[in-house]
Amino acid sequence: MLAPRRVGKTSILYRLVEDAPGNSYSALYIDLSGTRSESEFVDALARAVQFHTTRPATDAPALTGHWRADGNRLLTHLTKSPSPWLILLDELALFVQALLDESHLRAKFFLQWWNAARVHHTRLDQLRWICCGSIGLDTLAARACLDQYIADLTPFTLGAFSHREADALLARLGDAYNLPLSRSVRGYLIERTGWLIPYHLQVLFAALRRHCEDNQASPSRRAVDATWEDLLNPTARRYFDHWRQRLRANHHPRDAEWAGAVLAHIARGPDQGVPRGTIEFALGPRLDGNQHRRGRLRARLNALQSEGYIVLVSGYYRFRSNLLRDYWRRRII
Repeated sequence: MLAPRRVGKTSILYRLVEDAPGNSYSALYIDLSGTRSESEFVDALARAVQFHTTRPATDAPALTGHWRADGNRLLTHLTKSPSPWLILLDELALFVQALLDESHLRAKFFLQWWNAARVHHTRLDQLRWICCGSIGLDTLAARACLDQYIADLTPFTLGAFSHREADALLARLGDAYNLPLSRSVRGYLIERTGWLIPYHLQVLFAALRRHCEDNQASPSRRAVDATWEDLLNPTARRYFDHWRQRLRANHHPRDAEWAGAVLAHIARGPDQGVPRGTIEFALGPRLDGNQHRRGRLRARLNALQSEGYIVLVSGYYRFRSNLLRDYWRRRII
């Protein structure tokens, strides 16, 4: 499941856990955001098996300290259940990145093992895997030349709300918090937001509600504009700073520098975005006509799209989120 942060991936995984029994499945949810080794991965799998399985925990195989063998025994244990299983892996790519930071060979061996386990148990029609994260496993594996070990996975993207869905959410929020929003105000909120993910809509609504309460004002276009400015103040940086931190956390230092330069140029450009040629011209000293550097720029543009920073529309790169664009202009550059 490919989607940037705050889109709702984890919420969907939780919902799958709830809905699985009604669809003749059982489900395991495993959070891998803090996992740093293969043994920790198997430990997390074992805890999930013991927590979710309907059979007594003592019936699950004991761990021996050999992660491959332990992992195989746990998966075989699940296949003995009368119903098939969904295994939901959250932030798998962060775990693979942690292995890559230690050793390319360790990441390769883990992905080889996981590939073999998927192929074997899928053939038995007992286990189904869904993985997601704030960085794409496909992008990470391709960069490390390990994508052959995830070739059997089917990528699907979790997108933003439609205009109609966003309007319905805002109307419900207004009713729930006794702050009714007119159709005009809801439309203006949607227009300003741009990227209609639930998180941004909820952040804007909460800020608008505070503004109206503090100023004893009714929701209006003027109130929405004032709310927008409130969210760009340093006191609201918690909503956006993780985007800046992720550049350093998810990219090699040189790549993070390139990504920062690309984002700065796009942020300085018009709201509708800038064409790639303009970006290449602005980064001329870094490119210097070198084909390898042009390839690195192409890779950064692809990564920034995959991670949700920017989007390519009709040949123009622009920030996916209008809020993030204005924050970048105001607080980063």
